[in-house]
Amino acid sequence: MNDDDKVEAKPIIVSTNGESGPYISVLAHQLPKILSALHDAGIDCHKASGRNSDSRPPVDIINLGRGADVQKAQSVLDALD
Repeated sequence: MNDDDKVEAKPIIVSTNGESGPYISVLAHQLPKILSALHDAGIDCHKASGRNSDSRPPVDIINLGRGADVQKAQSVLDALD
């Protein structure tokens, strides 16, 4: 198992420790599927500009914004395979 597989095996979670509101860290290839699922569920979100290249592998950040329904967003993530 390589490092990418180890990261991808972890569940995707909504983080609530951000200063600008809840966010989700995802691998680049996961981004389109997750954004689409969140939008389809009526959850307002957007990809943050740039990429967190300090982590290995690099991750993209999806911002949900203040007041987001964190439980609903997490339910959408949990339903993804």
